[in-house]
Amino acid sequence: MTNTVRASVGQTGRDRAIVMGGSIAGLTAARGLSDHFREVILVERDQFGELGEHRRGVPQGRHTHGLLPGGLRALEDFSPGLFAEARRAGGLGVDLTRDSYWCFEGGEYRRFASYLEGLLLSSRGPGRWPGQNWKGTSVP
Repeated sequence: MTNTVRASVGQTGRDRAIVMGGSIAGLTAARGLSDHFREVILVERDQFGELGEHRRGVPQGRHTHGLLPGGLRALEDFSPGLFAEARRAGGLGVDLTRDSYWCFEGGEYRRFASYLEGLLLSSRGPGRWPGQNWKGTSVP
């Protein structure tokens, strides 16, 4: 069993949180912490560049990445309009059962519209990923 404690900045009495790594996970953690700390410091080895510019420390950044509907909804809560911004940056909205080929133990599953919309990015925009400038976070 897990216990979740929600606290505001005033309740924690803490001024600063530090997040190691500027991946989408690090950016999301920094955004979540920004509701509970006055300052969130994001430590990243690589320099953030322009959208589409690849970082040396992210070798997997050049291939397709997918975001499932639950993750997409969670990120939209942090940054309303993120899905539209990602689409403008080249992301592809996909129905996960209609637009994908599903195969299991040699058999192909039938395609149908599920209305579970996810997102495919041909590159995860290794510097300026859509939504990177969330409230409470900034990147120099």
